[in-house]
Amino acid sequence: MVLRFLILSLLMILACSNHERDNVYDIEADDPSYGFCGSIGRYRLEDQRCGQWWIETKCGNGWYAEDDPMVKCENNVVILKCGDIWFNASGNLRCANSVVETKCGDGWFDASNTNLMCTDNIIEGRCGERWFNVNADLRCESGIIETQCGNGWFDASNPNSWCENKIVKVRCGDILFDANADLRCEANVIETKCGSNWYNASNDDLRCERNMVERKCGAKWFDANANLRCESGIVEGLCGNTWFDVEPNFCYNGKLEERCGNRLEAFDVELYECNAENKIYLKDKRYDAVLIGTETWMTENLNLNVDGSKCYENLDLNCDEYGRLYDLETAMKACPAGWHLPSDDEWVALIKSEGIEAYGFAAKFGGLGLPNDIFDGLDNYGGWWSASANYWHYDGYDIIFGNSDKRVLLSVRCVKDKD
Repeated sequence: MVLRFLILSLLMILACSNHERDNVYDIEADDPSYGFCGSIGRYRLEDQRCGQWWIETKCGNGWYAEDDPMVKCENNVVILKCGDIWFNASGNLRCANSVVETKCGDGWFDASNTNLMCTDNIIEGRCGERWFNVNADLRCESGIIETQCGNGWFDASNPNSWCENKIVKVRCGDILFDANADLRCEANVIETKCGSNWYNASNDDLRCERNMVERKCGAKWFDANANLRCESGIVEGLCGNTWFDVEPNFCYNGKLEERCGNRLEAFDVELYECNAENKIYLKDKRYDAVLIGTETWMTENLNLNVDGSKCYENLDLNCDEYGRLYDLETAMKACPAGWHLPSDDEWVALIKSEGIEAYGFAAKFGGLGLPNDIFDGLDNYGGWWSASANYWHYDGYDIIFGNSDKRVLLSVRCVKDKD
């Protein structure tokens, strides 16, 4: 009974409130001081108007939307919010990317930036102690005003540079040349870029090889930027205070040592030895390993029996000959202590410095294994994991680098950790 009374009372209250609200709307509808703004609602004719999106209220000589948090009326002036700043919307100002910009002729600029100003309706930028038209084909580079010329830029105030047929021309001594990123003028000599260095390409005793400037010494060439010299047609290096012929010798820890045939590596003779094939082998006989460039590589595929590895076709004799095949997770931790799975960079260095087939890779094509015990490629190709979670594929002709299912079984070669 009580519940029924409460429900009836609530319904009567709601009915009365709706009736009062309807009466208010009816009064406004009948009031000539109100207008109707479509679905937006009614507005006061005295100081409001119907805008495109909302009802606008008069503010001095302007109008604004009271419901818009980015605009307000202050001292009869409509002001807009721009970032954290409010500005007079009726002046020659605008908001662009949360920055208040001032109109200057046909352009706009940030008047709070001390490196910009408006002069005779032209926006100018500061470059050192000078000012320039920022809307022209000009820019400021290292305190110098540069002019655009085709795809390049030049200092128009420099009498030794100019623009000709949209190409920047530069005078170097008595010679004119097309300025570009690979040429420069140094002490009235045109120099050509070679890697990170520069050289005089007109000098027959200099050349650029593999991004390295080389100097001629008799019939030989040597790194012009290394601590080397040419003496009577012999390339010499410095070991301590002694100059020596670098062809048969090398310097290691301040001591002169004999090279391993035509190999260029400098190595610790206490740890490595040169064999009859002019290969630099690790003296530690636990592993058959050789020095290639600056890295020591195992010369055979790893054959360590651990979970996550298999012999090709599950035959032990294939493990004895070709090493085991490993999934990626196992390969990452399969190398013995003091050794590691090579990174992509180490694989690239091996290929560039020596050639991948020089140390048994071509003779050890271990093929691959798939998760469902399918094997393929024995003696035809090999695949090796990289510590970068990629693989290197070699078939005696092409080297392919790529990404593979981590469950695929591939060979492993280990590289010695550096002390």
